[in-house]
Amino acid sequence: MPSDLRLMCAGDMTLIPIKWSENRNWIMPIFETIKSCRGYDAFQEWSRDRDAANPDLLYKNAARLHVKGI
Repeated sequence: MPSDLRLMCAGDMTLIPIKWSENRNWIMPIFETIKSCRGYDAFQEWSRDRDAANPDLLYKNAARLHVKGI
C-alpha cells in the first residue's frame, strides 16, 4: 500500500478508551474499538490550522483555538 494511503487511513485523532483492570491494578486500553478512515482533507485542515508541524506554534495555536471554542 502506498505510504500516502496509509496516512489517509491512519490519520485518526480518536481517543483510545481505557478501563480499570482488577487483575493488574492498573488501567488498560480497550483496543477493540471499531475505527474507520476519516476525511483526509479535514485531517490536513486540522493540522494546518494548528501548525502541527511546528511544535512552537502548535501550542500557541491550540490555546488560541481553545479560546474560540474550537
